[in-house]
Order: sequence, then structure tokens, then C-alpha cells
Amino acid sequence: MQFKSLATVFLGLGLTVGLVACAQEAAEEVATQEASTATSASADLLAEIRGQYEEHYNLGHAPAVAELYTEDGRYMPAGGSLSVGRAAINGVLEGSVAASPSLKLNALETIVEGDVAFERGTYGVSMTPEGAEPVGFSGNYMTFSKLQADGSWKLHWVLSNYDAEPSAEVAASMTQGLATFEAGGDAALDAVREEWQNAYNQADGAGTAALHTEDGFVMFADAPALEGRAAFAAYLDEVFAVSPQNVITQVDTEIIGDWAVARGAYEQQMTSPEGEAMSQSGYWMYLGKKGADGAWKIHWIISNAVAP
Repeated sequence: MQFKSLATVFLGLGLTVGLVACAQEAAEEVATQEASTATSASADLLAEIRGQYEEHYNLGHAPAVAELYTEDGRYMPAGGSLSVGRAAINGVLEGSVAASPSLKLNALETIVEGDVAFERGTYGVSMTPEGAEPVGFSGNYMTFSKLQADGSWKLHWVLSNYDAEPSAEVAASMTQGLATFEAGGDAALDAVREEWQNAYNQADGAGTAALHTEDGFVMFADAPALEGRAAFAAYLDEVFAVSPQNVITQVDTEIIGDWAVARGAYEQQMTSPEGEAMSQSGYWMYLGKKGADGAWKIHWIISNAVAP
């Protein structure tokens, strides 16, 4: 009788544990499905923003495009300017749409992390500046968006560039020089910036590339996008031929769980194989990803350039 009672107790306990485990698994599955549904809904809303951006930009509605940004948003277009705040962004957009451009956006990857989202993609523009022949150009873009209290999404930081050397007509409209800025942001992310700068300035391609994720993207000014660490390392071998020396400043950062976004400015001096001094400066933005070891790696990075 005693053996039978103990067996019954153990059987009952086993069933209870099993039921609890099943309930936990079911709850986790529901939570996963809900998170997936929320992410999908957010991605749809972000796609709507792209559609509205294209529509109003192509219609010349600069104020409507500016309304897609947060009140304190940052806009860093390919031409090299930096606009802070919706009013300033509207001012820049007014000039951009004056030439009746036709814009096409192509989102390649969107990451939604709770109340924030990151996106990278490509764009193409064709337009006819006043008194000039039609011109076209293309490039890469990266966005950092935030979910608002009313459930809408707004663009918070946007940076785009040209994916090739701009034509003379396009270059003529580029911004001259960097805006005034101050260093700031998270210390851990700034340590990544400093390590990257040191490795780059020492022509240490392996060390520079090691600070990027294996499957990340590099979208530098006036160059095609590069996918993966190996492609970036090969690109650096070519870049180091002009002995670049970079001064990189981190201006602002935000950390969201295992993701982080940072932005800043850079000034680069180079010497051609013929001994000619060259320079390039502009703004940058990157999406960082924290690894299992707690170390930050650059997952996406993009830069633009101002006129020399």
C-alpha cells in the first residue's frame, strides 16, 4: 500500500509538472506570436512612411515630408548638410524639391526593436535643376525611427549618401564644411569609435574589420555598399593606398537593449600615390550590435560627404 501511494504521488507530481511546463510553453508561444504580430504591424507602418515620403517629396510638399520627422529629428542628406529639428529639415527640403525631383526608395532591411526601428536601403533620384540638363543620382540610406505616443512612427535620424562620385551638377549643390558640433554620447560606444579610428589610421585592415559584424554592411560616401566583413577588409586594402588619417567625433548615441545607434562627424586627410594632398569630411551613423561576450560590433555604418 505504501509503495502504491508513493507511486501515485509521484505520478501526480509528474502530471502537474508536465501541465505547468505545457502552460509555460503555450504562454511563451503566444508571447512570441504577439511580438511577431506587433513587429509585422510596425514594419507595415514604416512602409507607409516610405510611401508618404516618396509621394510628398515628388509632389514638392516639403512641409508634409518634414512632418514625418520627430520634432527634434536629425536629417543628414547625401549633399552633406546637417539639419536639426523639423523646422530646419523643412527648410532644406524646400530647396531639394524646388527642382521637381522624382525619388524612389528601396528598403532592403528593417529591424524593429520595441519602440524603435532601424532601416537601411537604397534610393534613386532624377531631376532637372533650373537652367540645367536633367541629372540623376543614387545612393544608400539608413534611418532610425521612434514610435510615438499616438501609435505613429516618426523618423528620428536619417543619413543618406551618394554611391558614386557625384557629377559636377550635383556636387555644385553640396554643403561646404561641417556644422558646429560637440562630442558626446555613451562612453562604451565611444570606445568603439576610438578603437576603430586607431586601427584605421594605423592601416590595420584586420583590426578595423574585426570591429564589424561578420554579416554587416558598410555604406561609405561615394562608394557602393559592401556586404560582410571580408568585403570590407578587401576594400580597406585599396583605401590604405592613399594613407588616410581620420579624426572621428561621436556626437550622440542611444542604446536599446542589444542594439545601439550612434552618429557623429569625421574629417579625413589623404595623400595620393602621386603625393597630392586630399581631404574628405562629413557625417556618419552606425547601428551597433552587442555580442554574447558583451562587446559591441558595428552592424551597419553609413557616411556622407560635404564639399571639399
